[in-house]
Amino acid sequence: MRRLVIDGDRVLEQELILKGYGRVRDVKFGPDGAMYLLMNGPDEVLRVSPQQ
Repeated sequence: MRRLVIDGDRVLEQELILKGYGRVRDVKFGPDGAMYLLMNGPDEVLRVSPQQ
């Protein structure tokens, strides 16, 4: 999974967030501001939150 900064049709910046965790099946954002990822293989939910 990568975080992209896009301007029009150009990618200005990118950051690798997750690598080697399997396939992402779904992404949701919680009321706490965290991103929740439903992974496939192994089946699990990952919580990704911004650094303080």
